[in-house]
Amino acid sequence: MAVYFLGYDLNYCVSAGSIALSGGHSTTIAWSPILIERYGIESAMEFGIAIATLGLISGGLVAGPVANWLIKKNNLS
Repeated sequence: MAVYFLGYDLNYCVSAGSIALSGGHSTTIAWSPILIERYGIESAMEFGIAIATLGLISGGLVAGPVANWLIKKNNLS
């Protein structure tokens, strides 16, 4: 819902949430023609790919330190 509070249409929330973050880039590309035709979101593909990329980057930035902490905490080699 954060996208909605930034002034975007609610259809962008679907594109930014479940489609892009759960499915990734390929799901975003697959759903973008439907979002463009049915809901009139002209930049559905670009917006979804940007959000999917942001999810990958943030996941990578979080996963490394968390994995390192878990390895040290559990004395794994």
